[in-house]
This record gives sequence, structure tokens and C-alpha cells, in this order.
Amino acid sequence: MLINKMSVLVFVTFLQGGMKAVLWTDVFQVIVIFTGITTTIVFGAKAEGGFGKVWQMCEVHGKLNFMQ
Repeated sequence: MLINKMSVLVFVTFLQGGMKAVLWTDVFQVIVIFTGITTTIVFGAKAEGGFGKVWQMCEVHGKLNFMQ
């Protein structure tokens, strides 16, 4: 059901044409990308025992020094 609604949204957006279509397509793409990133972070942390555990593992392996 959700995929059908997304398909219709994309189709209607492309029918409008021009810059408006480009902007709406970019907005849709940003939403999909951020949803994917957030889902990956949440499920990855959950699989490893929580954000605290992930942070601790990063400290142990020296992955938190961003200035190198």
C-alpha cells in the first residue's frame, strides 16, 4: 500500500515538470536516505547491546579521535 502511494507521488511530481519536479524528487530522496541511515544506526546499536556498548567499543578501538 505504501509503495503504491509513493509511486503515485513520484509519478505526479514528474508530470508537473521543471524545477518543481527536481526539488520534490530531491526532498523525497533526502527523506529516504535519512530514514535508511537512522534505521541502520538504531538496529545496529540494538544488535550490539545499545548505544553505550557501541560507544565503549569505539573508545577501546580508538575510533573517536576525529582529528587524525
